[in-house]
Amino acid sequence: MEPDACAGAEYGIRAIHHRAHRRPESRERRRQQCFYSPSIGDDGDNTYAYAQFKPSFPDISWPPLTEVAVSDRGLLADPAKKSLLSAASKVRHLTPAIGTELLGIDLRQLTDAQKDELALLVAERGVVFFRDQEIDVYGQLDIARHFGPLHKHATTPIPRNGLEEVHVVYNDSSRRPDPASFSKLELWHTDVSYEIQPPSTTSLKVITGPEYGGDTLWSSGYALYSSFSPGFQTYLEGLTALHSAVAQADGSRAAGLPVRREPIETIHPVVRVHPVTGWKSIYVNPGFTRRIIGLPKAESDAILQLLFHQIAQNPDFQVRFKWEHNDIAFWDNRVVTHSATFDFFPETRHALRATPHGEKPLSVAAYEKQTGKVAKDRQIEIWRQKGIELPGGGDEKPKVASVLLRRKPRANNDVNAQKAKTRRADQLPTKRPSCRRFLPPSLPNSHLNDFINEKWGGRAPDAYPSNERLPALGSFHASSSIDAKLLVFYSRARNRPRTTTRRRKFDAQTSSCQVPAKRRAWRRFLPPSSACPLPALRCSSTSQKPPADDHVNEQSRNMGD
Repeated sequence: MEPDACAGAEYGIRAIHHRAHRRPESRERRRQQCFYSPSIGDDGDNTYAYAQFKPSFPDISWPPLTEVAVSDRGLLADPAKKSLLSAASKVRHLTPAIGTELLGIDLRQLTDAQKDELALLVAERGVVFFRDQEIDVYGQLDIARHFGPLHKHATTPIPRNGLEEVHVVYNDSSRRPDPASFSKLELWHTDVSYEIQPPSTTSLKVITGPEYGGDTLWSSGYALYSSFSPGFQTYLEGLTALHSAVAQADGSRAAGLPVRREPIETIHPVVRVHPVTGWKSIYVNPGFTRRIIGLPKAESDAILQLLFHQIAQNPDFQVRFKWEHNDIAFWDNRVVTHSATFDFFPETRHALRATPHGEKPLSVAAYEKQTGKVAKDRQIEIWRQKGIELPGGGDEKPKVASVLLRRKPRANNDVNAQKAKTRRADQLPTKRPSCRRFLPPSLPNSHLNDFINEKWGGRAPDAYPSNERLPALGSFHASSSIDAKLLVFYSRARNRPRTTTRRRKFDAQTSSCQVPAKRRAWRRFLPPSSACPLPALRCSSTSQKPPADDHVNEQSRNMGD
């Protein structure tokens, strides 16, 4: 039985062990020799300045995490971020999609307002870097607490001095990376995405680093979402995926290390919406996402592999940062994925991470229902701000329904099509009776009349007073395939460009237009009726009979021109 597919629904508080799919224990042990920091290292504690922050693995137990209320501080920030940006000597955007570097700011001097603006900037740019910061780990924790309650990791090391909220990253010559135990793709991850409330604005400070190497890469979930076609975006928005901590806990036990909190598996939406920006982001990662709920395994694997490879291999979404001593980075784990590089062996790399909890991930539908706002595509919003004309007018929703109700736009008809949406009944075109040839012969007029009575409240379009506007076609719900065909037909009839057509004769005595008789041959497909279902398309503006020399039978006249 499939678990509840609601965003953030917890799937099994207790660990779910998939023994049939476990890796051999020896391989797990080799993996942990790369992923988990050594307890002692190759340098003496008496000579190392940061010995108190070396990794330790205390054998303690923590209770399961419970959901807590979190309000993003970015919601309180000045959208212009004047307080933060004015304090910087230089603001450098590293790539169009992701990454900003602020120079000349001392993080020890940040005010609460500047911290709020930092949260907003990180939400917009994905990751923000600061060079040569003297702030210590306690100041780093204070900033992290400003963003939310701190997360304590269940398996990775904590400092020897007992700071349980600090995650230690430490590698030296005592641990040689083993390429046979993991792939580069597996290194890409979002921190602890399996938690019910995954992290938000996370920070990492490098206190010891190699002269070169040990870079970190970040990939934007915003840009990944924007890169897909509208149809695939809509498909992904309806999916949820399983994020699991089981393999991480199994690996820790295989390496002989304690697990301080039992692992869980949680379901999150594949596309989540950031609560501050309202932008959509892909929320899966190779490190912890196992499968897509409700899909056949082959389909789930294919979709995840596509997303994973785009995360890891598309440079348009990425930024790469070269660390130096005392550099610190803030990134939003809700909208970016990151990866370390293990190319610095046998050098030492030592860093400290502070990780605040965020809100429970919201799907597009849940966000729009909860906030009453429309979730947005980041790239489209940026283009709009720059005044760039968007294809199709930039309509995002409904992407699929718009194909049904709207013909392909033409360059010479964009203005006319826009005006047709609010055209009064007496302004509707009356020149193209030939457009009725598009009516399917299988649709009787009786059904057309019923359709008009239902959709226009018993009044045909031309029955509306001249000062009333017709209802917009997009507001009608096609309750059947016939209704859908009629909507398509009528939208084409209204928006069809007035190209050169065969001229009609005008009778001054009757003040009516007359279509040549041979143009009326199509009418034999339509049964007689006393009223035209679409009077706005009539050729004649009067009910008078045509002159006697018009050789048209009575049946055709009853149809109405």
